Amino acid sequence: MSVVQNIINIVSAESDKNGGRRVLEVNLEIGNLSGIEYGSLDFALKHLAPGSVIESAEISIEKPEGLARCNNCGNEFALNDFIGCCNLCNSFDIDIIKGRELRVKSITVE
Repeated sequence: MSVVQNIINIVSAESDKNGGRRVLEVNLEIGNLSGIEYGSLDFALKHLAPGSVIESAEISIEKPEGLARCNNCGNEFALNDFIGCCNLCNSFDIDIIKGRELRVKSITVE
């Protein structure tokens, strides 16, 4: 719920900067490794959006897949969980380079 409330606060602040115009669309980027459960996000949106600045806005969510880089051999590979190893050298010394995004990517107002 707090993530959605923060999204509403961000969108509201941006709408106010543009004269308080009606928000038409909100594009979010929430990676598969962000720790956000998409079902819970939908639930929170349905309960917090009514009466807020995003009430009538179209909400779209981009869900970038996880991508990691091995610190041992430099290989980049898909990562679907927080714990993983390099698919070339089996090293667990990896850095997640994509998939943890959690941001408001764009807002469209009237």
